[in-house]
Amino acid sequence: MKCPQCGVSFTGVRPLCPFCGMPTTGAQTLPARYPFIPLRVNYTRRFVRICALVTAAAALCCLIVNYQISDHFSWSLFVLLGIGSFWAGFLAFLRGKRQIIKSMMWQMLAIFALALIWDVLTGFRHWSLDYVLPILSACVLVALAVYGRIANLSASDYMVYALSCAAIGLISMVLLFSSSSIIQVKLPTMISGGLSIFFLLSLLLFEGRIVLAELRRRLHL
Repeated sequence: MKCPQCGVSFTGVRPLCPFCGMPTTGAQTLPARYPFIPLRVNYTRRFVRICALVTAAAALCCLIVNYQISDHFSWSLFVLLGIGSFWAGFLAFLRGKRQIIKSMMWQMLAIFALALIWDVLTGFRHWSLDYVLPILSACVLVALAVYGRIANLSASDYMVYALSCAAIGLISMVLLFSSSSIIQVKLPTMISGGLSIFFLLSLLLFEGRIVLAELRRRLHL
């Protein structure tokens, strides 16, 4: 609003000029009751969506090119499996990103499942069981123990995940000594199984009461 005599501009509803008393002219504007807050753009989510679109386009292009060349989807299936492996591992990380311990377990399971699928599709040469499974279980077991000490966690905070990881190492040992000869390379499995046994013994010796109490609470005994 503006006073035609004084030439002064005003905001809000002012029918008369506060200086000279003359009627004001112009549109009546109300002052903003709340401050203006600009919209915040989630650039991380937008980046993830762009990556998803790009990978989907790349997979589609590979399928088209593969079909045009050989009329059979041969190598393009491995490209699709690689893209799926990336997104499965990434989603496993996002699923437990707020809980480091749970994220470790999800990552281990996702990586092993993808490695097993790759092994089966390429002729099942047992490398997923000979190397990937024992190495993953040993690394996650060590990472859980180290993170528990650094974060000053009690045994009950990571015990279930640690026992699950140690059980995987023991299962590999059982497969190693079974007559089915599923495990063909012994050394990684022996190291992983020995580490699992050592971890279980140390947990029972130093945190035995907490372990038993937590198991009773979990199993409703």
